[in-house]
Amino acid sequence: MKEMYSIGEIAKLMGLSVQTIRYYSNIGLITPCFVNPETGYRFYDAKSFSPLDRAKYFQKLGFTLAEVKEMYEKNDVGYVIDRLNVHAKQMEESIRRQQLLLDELIWYSKVFSHKTSENILNKPYIRYFPARFAFAVNRFPGESPARGNARLYLKKNGNAFRKLEYRRQNMILYNSDEFFSGELSPFKYGFYLRELPNFESNYFLTFQAGYYICFQTRVLTGDWTSDIFCHFFKNVARPPYVIADEYEDDLFRFKQSVYEIQLYFDQPQIE
Repeated sequence: MKEMYSIGEIAKLMGLSVQTIRYYSNIGLITPCFVNPETGYRFYDAKSFSPLDRAKYFQKLGFTLAEVKEMYEKNDVGYVIDRLNVHAKQMEESIRRQQLLLDELIWYSKVFSHKTSENILNKPYIRYFPARFAFAVNRFPGESPARGNARLYLKKNGNAFRKLEYRRQNMILYNSDEFFSGELSPFKYGFYLRELPNFESNYFLTFQAGYYICFQTRVLTGDWTSDIFCHFFKNVARPPYVIADEYEDDLFRFKQSVYEIQLYFDQPQIE
């Protein structure tokens, strides 16, 4: 085995570029064993193999060169262990966030892919929902939908709530008595949340898991009838509220959007 290696030789041996070896040497990660006084060429011995390979490994694990240099300068195994553990926790959090983002991408794709067609509109069916959580504001008496939505966005983007994990799907709550009489007068506007926040607020709603009687309709056009549900509640107490979930099929016009109307038996009262 040779005793000294040129930059080009050690670069080839370690699977690194000449520029990388030169940079590592310049910042002190490795030290040449000999520098030709006439040419300035640097030569390295076998003692550089392990530091170079370890530096590659640290970078593969996500450490910056500055972090690697600091560990080399300290030369303290306890410090290296601490850095590895800190980096692992950061990686875990990054993976958790990326997984949440992946879940959200898949969920939003399903929202846009929600199957609607004219031949299934206004026809009832039963659907199971897990527990759901929402952020919603009350509609003031006589308030227009535009003003109600403006207050919703103002509250949603305020300091107290802007960091919540919102899901981009509009939700409207109707009083069931008014809904069954054909009157479209929302009493809450909201968005769904990924999970229930860890603090209490009157703006948070929980919809319990269970089976819901549903139908799809263009609820904002008024071209529908609540008679669809009537026979389901002949001998059963009418639920106190009706949920309407928007399924967007146009990125700018929303009045024609299809909503899924949902009613649950024995729903808890929302104040």
